[in-house]
Amino acid sequence: MSSNLNVRCETQRIDPISFTAAANGAAGDVVSVGDCIAVLLNAVTSGAAVVGILRAAKIVLPKKSTDVVVPGNVLYWDATAKDLTLTATSNKKCAVALEAAGNGVTSLAVDFNGAM
Repeated sequence: MSSNLNVRCETQRIDPISFTAAANGAAGDVVSVGDCIAVLLNAVTSGAAVVGILRAAKIVLPKKSTDVVVPGNVLYWDATAKDLTLTATSNKKCAVALEAAGNGVTSLAVDFNGAM
């Protein structure tokens, strides 16, 4: 059996967003940008111009340690706890899990979309 299947995948896809920082932040922090959220690329001081990641095909972010996540789970950003969670209430929908992460695991790879 022959196949003409030709699959092309981007190894990295990142969509940036430029904005003015509302507060000081460190590289990797997740911050609010209007109705969206973004991951800071660099440390920033309040009032400075900054570029963050609005979308990333694969990025590792902190996860609520007690959540048991399977690939394909929709995840939400808890701005108070500063981690991804399975809990939708009062949190911002922002990612889909790309891997399993059990109880005790504090980070995981996700398909991130801060504009969801």
